[in-house]
Amino acid sequence: MCFFQHGLTGDATQPADVFSTQANFTLRTLACRGHSASELGPVDALSIPTLAQDVIAAIEQTGGAPVVLGGISMGAVIALRIAVIRPDLVRAGDGPP
Repeated sequence: MCFFQHGLTGDATQPADVFSTQANFTLRTLACRGHSASELGPVDALSIPTLAQDVIAAIEQTGGAPVVLGGISMGAVIALRIAVIRPDLVRAGDGPP
C-alpha cells in the first residue's frame, strides 16, 4: 500500500494525478485538515506534527503498515516526519508496494 499526501492547498486528486491509472498497487491519501471537504478543527492545532498524527491514525486504521509513504510539498514534509517518529509504519520504496 502507498500513502501519498497532497501539498498545501491541494486535495486528494493531486496525488492521483501523479500516479498512472494502470498502477498495480493501492494508493491512499488523506485530505489534510482544512483542505477539500475536511474539517479545519482548532486553528491552534494546525501544524505539521498534528497533520502527521492524522496520517498516522489513517495508516493504523487501514492495518496495512508498513506502507510506502511520500508526498508533494507539504505532504512530503508530513511523510518525512512520520518516517522519523514512526519508522515502524514505513518501508523503503524498493518497488511497487
